[in-house]
Amino acid sequence: MRKKLPVDAAVTTYHKNSHADVIIGKIWEGWRQQGGPGPDLELVSLYTDQVHEADLSRGLAEKHGFDIAQTIDEAVTMGQNKLSVAGVLSIGEQGDYPLNDAGQKLYPRRRFLDEIVVAMKRCGEFAPIFSDKHLSWNWSDAKHMFDLSKQHDIPFMAGSSLPLC
Repeated sequence: MRKKLPVDAAVTTYHKNSHADVIIGKIWEGWRQQGGPGPDLELVSLYTDQVHEADLSRGLAEKHGFDIAQTIDEAVTMGQNKLSVAGVLSIGEQGDYPLNDAGQKLYPRRRFLDEIVVAMKRCGEFAPIFSDKHLSWNWSDAKHMFDLSKQHDIPFMAGSSLPLC
């Protein structure tokens, strides 16, 4: 049996039943989050953009032994000058972010991807990235994210976590 693949995550917020919990919780608690088998992954580092009263990330770090990173770069590299993970989960959904005139919440998905890629580029190597939900609330950011992944030949997937919950 091979060792579990190390991954890190950059999330907007982490609370019970948040997108971060629905996705990352499966790594620790199995596909149904009730124990049992789950993804063959090990979360080694987590960046949380907003930490609220209901935050679970700090307690989960103690329980499961992963690092809490202060920046996305630190999460991706674990403070080294090399890529420390086999993949990155970018979960930019939920949290307190401004709204545009159409009432859409301006989640920092592009910023997350930009910072992930800058860290990988600095290390001179790239790993697959999963971005939860659609890429952006606007076409230019979505196109930028797509183009950036193509430019660096990064395996990049985006989609909803709903099929997994």
